[in-house]
Formats: sequence, C-alpha cells, structure tokens
Amino acid sequence: MKIRDIEVFQVSWSPADKPEQRSAWVRVYCDDGSFGIGEASPMQGGLASLGIIARNLAPALLAGIHSIMRCCSTGCCTPSPNSGPRGR
Repeated sequence: MKIRDIEVFQVSWSPADKPEQRSAWVRVYCDDGSFGIGEASPMQGGLASLGIIARNLAPALLAGIHSIMRCCSTGCCTPSPNSGPRGR
C-alpha cells in the first residue's frame, strides 16, 4: 500500500466562522482505495499546520520518502539522521 494523495482542508462549524475559527483536517488516500482522516493542530484554524503538511510533508511522502521526518522551527523538513530503532 502506497500513499496516492494528501488533501488538507478546513471545516466551518458555522457560516459566520472566520478562517482562524475553522477546524483543520488532513485526508490521506492510498493506492488500494483506502483512506484515513485526522485533525491537525486547531491553533488559528490550523493554517500553519495545513501549510506545513501541504508544502513540506506531502511532497516527501508522495515521493516515497518514508523515513522519520524532523521539522525544525523554520518549517523546513529534513530526514532525521537518527531514524530507526537506535535513533534518539
């Protein structure tokens, strides 16, 4: 089973909700037709979390990079040099 697509989106609970009041969600689709859904950080409507997922994590996952990712404070993601059972 491989990841086929990753979708990020917000859900409004009221028509008057501003973007920062919405919930942030991620849906991962697999090549066998299955999918999973999860909630991202709700802070400020999850805009920062959804941006990091869409711009940094999704391209790496879709390219088949399955190593543990380490996100630094600048928002860039690089493969962790200590991935694996002996990693710290």
